[in-house]
Formats: sequence, structure tokens, C-alpha cells
Amino acid sequence: MTKQEAEIIAQQVYDSQWEGRAEVKIVPERTIEKEYGWIFFAKPTVLANPKHPLLGNVPTLVTKTGNIVRIPIQIELEEAISRYEAGLPFFAKGKTEGTTNS
Repeated sequence: MTKQEAEIIAQQVYDSQWEGRAEVKIVPERTIEKEYGWIFFAKPTVLANPKHPLLGNVPTLVTKTGNIVRIPIQIELEEAISRYEAGLPFFAKGKTEGTTNS
């Protein structure tokens, strides 16, 4: 998979997440490249309701094999990446339900 193909997948994830509420676009200069894939970030370009901020814009990892991993914003990005690379869950069992790297 190429970076461009991965970016298309990430954009589709963001489009699906914010459909009808906001238009978001990938911010290419924030993309983090790893040997296993790319971590993408997006920002809103149009909000359906400008009085409500866009919350929960989660970084999205697209692996070179096409897997999609939503990286939680509840922990520091560096910590989340370290946990992913070590094969650890993002959260300890019973602490916070949500995204894991499994």
C-alpha cells in the first residue's frame, strides 16, 4: 500500500465519522510515517453548526496492510504509539473502554 492509498482510506474514515456534521480534510504536514504505516490527522473545513466545536477528531493509523487503528486522544500520542508498537492495549483492562490496537 502506498501513502496516497492510505490517505484515501483515512479520508474515508473521517468522512464517515463526520458525515452531516462537518467536512474535514487530512492535514498532510501532520502525517507521521512509520515503517508499518501512516498516522493521519484531519481538521474541519466546514462545520454544520459553527457554534459547536469539532471534538473527538481522533488520529487514524492506516497500516501498510490496510488495517485501520483509531488512536485515542485520552492519552499522549507518543504513549499511544509506543503502546501500539509494543503490542499493548491502549488502556488497561477496566480503566477506559474504547480503542485498542487489537
